[in-house]
Amino acid sequence: MTTIAIIGTAGTNARSWISAFVAANWQVRNLVRDPSRAAPSRSVTAVQFDFGDPKTYQPALAGVDVLALISPAQPRQIAWESGLIAAAARNSLAGIIKLSVMGADMAAPISLFARNAARIEAVLQASRVPRVVLRANGFMQNVLRQRVGIEAGSLVEPSGAMAASLVDVMDIADVAVAVANGPFDGRTLTLTGPQAVSGADMAATLGVVLGRPVRHVSPTLAHFRAALSGGGLPAWQVDALVELQEAIVSGQAPHLAQVTADVQAATGRPPRSFAQFARREFGPQ
Repeated sequence: MTTIAIIGTAGTNARSWISAFVAANWQVRNLVRDPSRAAPSRSVTAVQFDFGDPKTYQPALAGVDVLALISPAQPRQIAWESGLIAAAARNSLAGIIKLSVMGADMAAPISLFARNAARIEAVLQASRVPRVVLRANGFMQNVLRQRVGIEAGSLVEPSGAMAASLVDVMDIADVAVAVANGPFDGRTLTLTGPQAVSGADMAATLGVVLGRPVRHVSPTLAHFRAALSGGGLPAWQVDALVELQEAIVSGQAPHLAQVTADVQAATGRPPRSFAQFARREFGPQ
């Protein structure tokens, strides 16, 4: 049975990728700080791994065929992922699937997230490890952070009338399974939803699903920054999110509205719509 290493269990992408690869009959090597806390499973094996301890890198990848490089952005992301790529090269892995960011290929990426992704893509290319890169647009699942507010009747989205072709992370996971069963030939896929949606579009859809109005609130960037800071986010993440929104509202991010056919090309079916996502997450259970 082919084995894929997936970092962590709690992250939005980690959960979906683990489920998708288990459903596809892969063996999952779950890289976690404390394997003793992981629930035992026939298809998932927990192995000790700590990004802050490079000595854990190679042992964690021993016997692994494919590495899913899906760790979220954080200040040491470039150094940590670069070190793990080097360990994968030393272990002669069959391939790496790198979850990247739409717009990482721009001459001047508009956000910290895209700049980090661009630098890691360059490290991966220089490593000569066989690879496939998945450049994803923003995740539909990000609105789940506002579940309480949405159910109370408001969706906060600071992008104004700007629309983005958000993608369901379940589609990203399904694409990952599809490409993992093919050649690691260095190609890059750009993953989006089936259409671009604005904050007002999302609020209207959520209102239909919930059966009551949901209003779209578009705060100023100053209020957006204050809300993020008040929510306890670290300063670097607040700065990165505000920088991204500044680029969007100033018209520097038209690429985020682009729709690609790469999800359908990889999986054989169209990507899930925001309406499908909303019904699944906010509809009657």
